[in-house]
Amino acid sequence: MSDPWRVLLIDDNPDDRVFVRRALARELDALEVQEAGDAEALARALEAEPFDLVITDYALGFTDGFIVLDTLKSKWPECPVILCTGTLSEEIAVKALRKGLDDYVLKDPQRIMRLPAAVRGAIDHARQRAAARAAERRYEALFQGAPVGLVRSRPDGRMLAANAAAARIWGYPDIVALLSVNARELYADPEDRPRLVAMIEHSEVVQDFEVHARRGDGTLIWVSLGARAEKDAGGQVLHYEWSVADITERKRLESELRQAQKLEGGRRDRARLQQPAHRHYGAELPRTRAAPGRPCAPPAHRSDPDHGRTRRGAHAPAARL
Repeated sequence: MSDPWRVLLIDDNPDDRVFVRRALARELDALEVQEAGDAEALARALEAEPFDLVITDYALGFTDGFIVLDTLKSKWPECPVILCTGTLSEEIAVKALRKGLDDYVLKDPQRIMRLPAAVRGAIDHARQRAAARAAERRYEALFQGAPVGLVRSRPDGRMLAANAAAARIWGYPDIVALLSVNARELYADPEDRPRLVAMIEHSEVVQDFEVHARRGDGTLIWVSLGARAEKDAGGQVLHYEWSVADITERKRLESELRQAQKLEGGRRDRARLQQPAHRHYGAELPRTRAAPGRPCAPPAHRSDPDHGRTRRGAHAPAARL
């Protein structure tokens, strides 16, 4: 079973306080009502923990209804407030709603019957608002704590939001400085942003769009962008949401790898060109081998002139015989 709703009832008329409590009890039994009929009781109530709801009269004898409303909203911004009064002009009602009043109910036998529904509605709306604000805080914490840059910008380039990582990547001292820059100024090539926008319009979501970017100090870096368009019901672009990652170091390593591969390819090409020449040279100089069982003949010294003459002289005497 959920805890009862804590309600602060502010009214200087005891009979009206009883009247309001009876109207609430007709439909709402899980209520814990604390009454404040004078300034001292109201001051003590304001020192307590926040209430789930405040019901207050407008024409109070010890203060003004607007002063009470301003005090309550200043003390407990999340607490819903319902104005329950005997008479209320339209002008006062509009002014009270602008100040943060959640609802108002008139004190007559017929209209007071709407008070329980007004209480449920005011508490439900307050809890919805609190949940939405909590979700916004979680999103903001995630947005600001993301390791990649996150940016939201209008179609004309005006920056709406950014996180600390985006400011660091683009080289700006803080988020405020980055938001003062038009998104068009972040591209080294002015044609890159129109190309990115055209890709978003064609495919709605773009990933890994690599471009040269210009930092706040004018230096160039490589970034990878992801982007999507947030549109209204009619299909018109409200803003772009995009992420940015610095890939300068990756690009440098890729360049070094390509250069090393190019040098290795050139070395291999030179080696292939030299290999056929070595094979041809070896074919011209075969090794001489003797037949099995026969000694190798001594090489003929064709270049030695004395060798030729000696052989001819040895045969000459036989010719004379």
